[in-house]
Amino acid sequence: MSFLKIFRILIAVLAIAAVAVSQALFFETEQRSKKLNEVKPLAVASFSEWEQQSNCAEEPQPCEAYTEIFKNWLMEFEQYERRKNETPKFQAYLLFKYIDKKYAKSLGLNYGGLASLVLCNLLLLILSFLAVILLGAEKKAKEPKPKKEKPKKPEPKSKPKPEPIPEPMPEPEPEPMLEPEPMPEPEPEPIPEPEPPVRKKDKLEVQALIEKAIDCAESSPMQAISYLEQALEGDISDKLFMPALMLCGGLRVKHEIGVNQGREQLQKIIEASPLSSEAKEAEKLLNA
Repeated sequence: MSFLKIFRILIAVLAIAAVAVSQALFFETEQRSKKLNEVKPLAVASFSEWEQQSNCAEEPQPCEAYTEIFKNWLMEFEQYERRKNETPKFQAYLLFKYIDKKYAKSLGLNYGGLASLVLCNLLLLILSFLAVILLGAEKKAKEPKPKKEKPKKPEPKSKPKPEPIPEPMPEPEPEPMLEPEPMPEPEPEPIPEPEPPVRKKDKLEVQALIEKAIDCAESSPMQAISYLEQALEGDISDKLFMPALMLCGGLRVKHEIGVNQGREQLQKIIEASPLSSEAKEAEKLLNA
């Protein structure tokens, strides 16, 4: 269901609901207005009857207390009636009554505001249904019309062409006998020259590389790992080997730069000295 269709249904439902609610509010306000208009005259008549029965004209003193209470009640009731008439619901009811009295009375349609309300509701329904119809027409105009395909003309059947008669294949000529070519002698393979031995970094260079790695471990872990790998390949002492391997494996695992290689390096530390502090730290990193 498209959004436009839902919107059209919503407009129709809201219009019908508005008509029903306005009718219910009108009749409820009319009943309350009638009751308010009846309360005051009944109360005044009852009070006058009580004054006559109590002989308040000749003996006003016994009646003063009740008279004061009645006057206060009458003042509060008038204030309540005034506030009630100032609400939007009563204002709308009084407006419909005024329109009926002024315009519809000449046509004999003065129903105390009901004729004006019905006319307004009819106008609302007409406008709502016009909007629904216009939206439906707009939707139909937007929908593309399917193109009618023109029937294809049948192609004329062509007469089958006569198959060509195959020409006789020429007999193959005998190929001349070729003399065997002499086999080339194998050339001697060149003897590879021995590669020059890789110079291991001395202890001072190794220590400098480890210090560089420590300095940039937080800011540039990849560069620190490169320094540590170079140090591990050089002439590193046993005292520096475990810390360098520990730092390299820890950085790899922590920053996920060759995690498998880092785990292998940490595992080497545990296997080399399981009871050392480096082994315990390596186990923590592996478990993390």
